[in-house]
Formats: sequence, structure tokens, C-alpha cells
Amino acid sequence: MPDSNQPPTKGDLRDLGKAIGANTEALQPLIEDFEDLKKATRTNRILSLLLVLALLVVGFQIWQNRRDLDDREGDARQTCLNSNERTKVTLNLWLGIIDAPQDPNAPPRTPQQQRDIDDLRAYVEDGYALRDCNDLSEEYKAPKFPRLGD
Repeated sequence: MPDSNQPPTKGDLRDLGKAIGANTEALQPLIEDFEDLKKATRTNRILSLLLVLALLVVGFQIWQNRRDLDDREGDARQTCLNSNERTKVTLNLWLGIIDAPQDPNAPPRTPQQQRDIDDLRAYVEDGYALRDCNDLSEEYKAPKFPRLGD
């Protein structure tokens, strides 16, 4: 071999090539391992890409479901608010009927009739109570109709 400061000659390179050629058989398992590693790396890249794509799809589905849920909650709240407005009209109608002045020519109400009117008024106020549209988890339960005349 020449001095490290001198460029190699053609003969030196030929000798080096022969030495490498002789050792190629010894390097063959390493070359095969390197090829296998290249294939595995390519496979891992493909699997990684597929995993990332799957995670993107799942993430998009979660985002879409959350957005749909928010939309439905907004719709339910708006429906509740609209229902409350209609309920106010119905409540005022019933209270107007219940609280209508008595005909001056009619006999005075008996205590039982007044209790029945008070019970009916309480039933109407309870049945047409406005709902809390900020808490839609509360289930509406219709009040029990009072027993009138007892």
C-alpha cells in the first residue's frame, strides 16, 4: 500500500479489488441482512403510513360526531325555547279562563268550588311550567290531574 499521503495507483486499486472480491463471500450474509433490513424498513414505512391514515380517519370521525352532537344540542335547546314561548300563550289562556270574573248575577262560589278552582289553577300552572332549556337532561313528567268535587 502506498503512503497515506500518496494517491493509490491502478495496481493498488486492483489489489484492493481482488481482496474485496475474495471477502465478498464472507460479506454475503451481511449483504443479505442489509437487503432484508431495507425490505423491513420499507414494510414498516408502509405500515406506519397506514396507521397514520387510520388514525386520521378515526380522528375525523370523532370530530364529526362531536360537531353533530353540538348541532343536535343546539337544535334541542332552540326547540325548548320555542316550546316555552308557546307554553306561555297556553298558560295565559288557561289562567285567563280560570281567573275570569264571576257573573255578578251568579250565586257566590261555595268553599268547595273555590278549592276546585284553586286546585285546577295549581294543576295548570304546574303542567304549563316553563322548562329550563339550559338543562335538557330533566325529564318532563305530567302532573296528576286533581280530583275535583271531593
